[in-house]
Amino acid sequence: MGGNNDGKMPWMSRLRTWMSSLRYVPESRRSLSAQYGVPEINLGEFEIDDEVIALIPKEVVEQHSCVPINRAGASLIVAMSDPSDLYAIDDLKFVTGCNIEVVSASEEAIREAIHRYYRGKDGE
Repeated sequence: MGGNNDGKMPWMSRLRTWMSSLRYVPESRRSLSAQYGVPEINLGEFEIDDEVIALIPKEVVEQHSCVPINRAGASLIVAMSDPSDLYAIDDLKFVTGCNIEVVSASEEAIREAIHRYYRGKDGE
């Protein structure tokens, strides 16, 4: 039993370290993230690797108002405007084959990130 947890700890530790390094948004936007117990991030403050973007097709990110932001081991960190959308989280897990770790971001920031990172993909 202990061996399984030991194998997971290095990437979980890296995930927690990375998530804690994210810059948080102002207090007024924290209520939703606090309600669901997920971090709130400002998507405009960092770059997302093309390899991470490629994990979720454009039509899926548009459908669920989300953006993949980083991968840590078997987990994919995804910013969502509605972190309570269990259907979307299940769909993302199915599409990517990854465990989904959710962070919260404003719907406007997600729309801007989709435009920035998915422009020119899927015939646009």
